[in-house]
Amino acid sequence: MKQTCLNFSILIIVLTIATQSFANEAIGYFKKVNKAVSIVRGEKTISAKTGDSVCVNDIITTDHKGTAGILLKDDTRLSIGPDTELLIDKYIYNPSKQRFSFISKITEGTLLFISGKISKRKPESVKINTPLGTIGIRGTRFLVKIDSDSQK
Repeated sequence: MKQTCLNFSILIIVLTIATQSFANEAIGYFKKVNKAVSIVRGEKTISAKTGDSVCVNDIITTDHKGTAGILLKDDTRLSIGPDTELLIDKYIYNPSKQRFSFISKITEGTLLFISGKISKRKPESVKINTPLGTIGIRGTRFLVKIDSDSQK
């Protein structure tokens, strides 16, 4: 009985560590950062710099002068404008297994999206959620602006 409990405890620890490392796997990087851009990663808030990684579950925020350019593994490009909050909710780019998905949520601010390989191979798997609806990707680029007043 003791051995079974010990084995189960070890299994839980290994699965927890594996899940955390997968969640922190880089899916892209900041190609350009201008002024104040922050990454909320778990319990930490980090000042973003050019070259920093972007991970699933990151919340990227900019102040009133901040902007950022992000390049994801599949060549998707995100340009984030001032006063923006963007959550990278899900990202799967695994061409060898034909698994693709990109889901994010913009709660305020401006986002220019230029599609990469995920949008070209499986456009229905790309979604940008907003406070008022979901944008499904069928083209190659779009711009969305969410004013804080539009959420009321």
